[in-house]
Amino acid sequence: MTLRNRLAAAALAALLPALPAFAEVRGVVQEVVNPDSPRAEWRRQPVAGAYVALTWSVVVPAPAHATESCRHAEIARTDANGQYVMQGPGFITAGLAKPRVLAYLPGREQIAFPYPGSLSGPADITLTRPARSADERLQTLLTLENPGCSGLEVSDPQRILKAYYESLAGEADGLRPATDAGKNTQRYLQARAKRMPSSR
Repeated sequence: MTLRNRLAAAALAALLPALPAFAEVRGVVQEVVNPDSPRAEWRRQPVAGAYVALTWSVVVPAPAHATESCRHAEIARTDANGQYVMQGPGFITAGLAKPRVLAYLPGREQIAFPYPGSLSGPADITLTRPARSADERLQTLLTLENPGCSGLEVSDPQRILKAYYESLAGEADGLRPATDAGKNTQRYLQARAKRMPSSR
């Protein structure tokens, strides 16, 4: 090992104990209070009780094509001020991986703010009331059924994952779909909530 490599290794060894074990994530979820107005006039306010799920994925280079590997997934819920706090992934994962944001509140959907195509980040998430049919809304709820990554358990320090599934099922239950596909989605979400063990 060269002197330069030894010095770099020593510096890294000295630095690692000072790094936090987890890269804590904080953010706020807001709701559009005047969605019927032109988008340029929208006003927002913090919203309590919204579920926020983040996943961190790393792009792994490969000879044929790059693949994406999910390294951490976590769910949290906003407080009375619309704020949430997550333990977050390991410090190194946070530095290398790109987070994906999923937010849910019954009767609301996540949007890009202030305009379509805006990048929604963990620090600032916006919800609004969807103008969709019951069947379309059920299809949206189905896409929210897995708040994490395939094959990776969602970290749930706040013990809210069961409540999340019950909330999806509860909203689905209140909808009146016109198609068999919509009714099947209702039954699926209800069964998914029942399969969840009680939070401890």
